[in-house]
Amino acid sequence: MKLFVPSTKNYRADIDGLRALAVLSVVAFHFNDYRVPNGFLGVDIFFVLSGYLITNVIYNEIKQNKFSFKDFYIRRIKRILPAFFTVLIVGLALARLLFLPDDYSEVKESALSAILFVGNFFFAQLDGGYFSGEINQKPFLQLWSLAVEEQFYFIFPIILIGLTTFTQKCKRFIHSGTILILILLGLTTISTLSGLIHYTWDSYYLAHIRFSEMLIGAMLAIFLVEHPKSQISSTNNKILSIVSLVAIIVSIFWGPYIKPYFPGVLALIPCLATAGLIYAGRNTGQWYDKLMSVTPIVWVGKISYSLYLWHWTLLAIFRYVADGRSFPIHTQIGLLVLIFICSTLSYYFIEEPLRHRKWSFSSAALSLYVSPSILILTFAFLCPTPNYKLDVAEIQQLSPTDIPYLPHSNTTAVGDSNKPLNVLIVGDSHALHSRPLLDSIAKHEGWHGTISGIRSGIYIYDPSMDSLTLLNLVQKGVYGRRGPEEKIYLDRNQKLITDYKKYSTIIVTNFWGNMYYIKNPSMLSSIDQMLTTFTDAGKDVILLNTCYYYNAGFPHASLVQKGLGINPRYIKALFDRDPLTGANFVESKRVADSIQRHVEKKYPTVRWVDMAQYIPENLFHDGISVLSDWSHLSLHGAHYLAGEFIRRKQRLVSSPQTEETK
Repeated sequence: MKLFVPSTKNYRADIDGLRALAVLSVVAFHFNDYRVPNGFLGVDIFFVLSGYLITNVIYNEIKQNKFSFKDFYIRRIKRILPAFFTVLIVGLALARLLFLPDDYSEVKESALSAILFVGNFFFAQLDGGYFSGEINQKPFLQLWSLAVEEQFYFIFPIILIGLTTFTQKCKRFIHSGTILILILLGLTTISTLSGLIHYTWDSYYLAHIRFSEMLIGAMLAIFLVEHPKSQISSTNNKILSIVSLVAIIVSIFWGPYIKPYFPGVLALIPCLATAGLIYAGRNTGQWYDKLMSVTPIVWVGKISYSLYLWHWTLLAIFRYVADGRSFPIHTQIGLLVLIFICSTLSYYFIEEPLRHRKWSFSSAALSLYVSPSILILTFAFLCPTPNYKLDVAEIQQLSPTDIPYLPHSNTTAVGDSNKPLNVLIVGDSHALHSRPLLDSIAKHEGWHGTISGIRSGIYIYDPSMDSLTLLNLVQKGVYGRRGPEEKIYLDRNQKLITDYKKYSTIIVTNFWGNMYYIKNPSMLSSIDQMLTTFTDAGKDVILLNTCYYYNAGFPHASLVQKGLGINPRYIKALFDRDPLTGANFVESKRVADSIQRHVEKKYPTVRWVDMAQYIPENLFHDGISVLSDWSHLSLHGAHYLAGEFIRRKQRLVSSPQTEETK
């Protein structure tokens, strides 16, 4: 293949090649997170690259007394804002036409937070976290990383100038560059270790944890400015490039990047590997430089910023309208073509012309920030929202917030309160959405129980662990919010279940189709410990399965299609989504089935009750969705499953009795 020819003296094609690797891993992850489970690490690669490239410029300018905050921010404005506002304007226009009123209001709020460069805080405080299903339909989610970068560059030049001035005064004792790097290393360590702290908000988005990644690139830039002729042998350079590239590839396709170690400590692996590739790529002519300098790879790297912006906004809007997380191959190809077309046009006709134009600070700020901000805010908050062809009752009936979650402040009783309290129900969010289901069944069967659950985490009772240790175990990969409130919910579960001897029947209802049961070998042993504890105590134990992970299920999608007058047949033809044959459903059912086989083989007295078998194939009953999202029941669905269970003359709790009567 033809190699890309650098156009400037300091240009490095391998850097653009590394950008291509980063953006393609992110795009692949967002298209299929099963195939590329850790593709989100591409953002970490971007952070290191950003820290290296920008520090290389500003540190050189500081040393030559040429640094100007005005010039620095002119460069940032020209580099970031043109494509940024283009995507915001297009995304808002599409959301205004396609989103339900309440959902469009949230899109407007996220756009405002993006303009103020606090989008990371906006998304950090939402329920679920970065890896939850509902986050896939938020058009401006990707802008959180730009907010983190800009927050870093609002303060880093000031810190760098101050530290450079300080280290110059100490150079009689030690090389000033060495002192500077040591200080930044200390800041990097603090930033990295801060990821281990418990936060109420989702730590994935928090800037102070991510600053360490940009500081790694910054330290490398300062080292190379101070030691421009630094070289290692050709053999060692090859070893460094191989080890670093393998570390990144392995990290992207495999690795337990889970909280509380990511972001933070585990992020050091891809970040240090990225720094290794930046250093190794300085030796032109070697295999790594040739690989990353291939023209198609470099071209993807050049449009990587636009590609990063466009891919998520378009994907999220398509998913919102079509109610699909994964798409068949023909739709994926069509989406990729559209994304690359938008990214290419954005790069050549927006990014490049405005980036190389001469601007004063005031004209750049006014033309590229103030004016488009006013335009967007006027469009979003003052222009009336078009009316859907729906009445208010329809919108309320299929509200995506129709999730029968329990309040986290207390437990909730189910069943006949005149009967003895003899049934304990615990679990994760599937326990929470099962409350109306179990309440109906309990009243029909004549028993009284208490129910408790936690969100964003598998719940297993293991008497050998305290609640904090268990919390670290049950977090679903990088799902969920780790904070004081989550520990409170878990403590509540633990307190109830520690008194399990008071109950004759114990029902555990989790999302048994969660793939992390299989990925984490500790989970099966903890299930065994739990079941052994209960069965040895003579308890009737029931594992309740309520639903799987479906390729569809957000009730708002059918509402959107109806409001827009779209024939569902066209959606089905385009997206070919079958909720009961999609990859998500097949995988989650496989996981649940494997746990069922394990339990039935080892614990013959434990009952596995499968309510998921009653879910209709089209996920609707009486024109209303039985799901509130891809893996949770709606209130209507919970009542429907209870009715089906009772209609089929099934019984959940076979012989209700108190401990005293046993």
